[in-house]
Amino acid sequence: MNQYQSIQVPPIAKATKIMIIVLVVSFLINSLLVQLAAFSVSGLVGVSGVNTLSGYLWTFVTYPWLPHDLLSLVFNALILWFLGSELEFYWGTRQYVFFFFITAILSAILYLVVVFVFFRSQMIFAFPLTGIHGLCSALCVIYGLRFPDRTMLLFFFPVQAKWFVSILVAMNLYQGFFSPSGATAWNQLFAMAIGALWIRYDGGALIKKGFRTKKTKKSHLKVVKDDDITYH
Repeated sequence: MNQYQSIQVPPIAKATKIMIIVLVVSFLINSLLVQLAAFSVSGLVGVSGVNTLSGYLWTFVTYPWLPHDLLSLVFNALILWFLGSELEFYWGTRQYVFFFFITAILSAILYLVVVFVFFRSQMIFAFPLTGIHGLCSALCVIYGLRFPDRTMLLFFFPVQAKWFVSILVAMNLYQGFFSPSGATAWNQLFAMAIGALWIRYDGGALIKKGFRTKKTKKSHLKVVKDDDITYH
């Protein structure tokens, strides 16, 4: 029997479908604005040191939804479809969306810490970070930890999911330390770390429990047996 388990192609889950549509629409609108008016919305929706100092706090949740280019759009949309859909079915839509929301904000904050500490005097400080690649990298980590023996394609070569994740982390570490624009890689690294912690401590189950837990008033009613009741 083959030691690799074949990856299954799931149907597109509800929230994942909406995410892919948002990515496609935002990419098309931005492309039209660039071509017709020489204006990009990346400066308004992207995370950067300059935008943060200017009070553009909404960028912490808007930056993932503007792809860099057509290739990143297609690549990340496929990751959302293949991996995100399965995880959405596994967790449930509400927990899945909550994971995206928390990971986007936390990874953006940690990325800005790196930018403010190490890149404040460089152009990257004003460069607006956009794209869902960090969140998709987090999905890859979660998928690799959850299904380590499944087969994934790395540059058309089949590898086990656990090795795919290891190579992905190594590539981003190299870019983060040695590439001139490596600051953007730290956003992906932080997102992957959040994904690893999420699956390690079963964040989906914790959030699910939190959604189902409601505060109730303590009842003063006492349950007694029929034998304990005295009639006068």
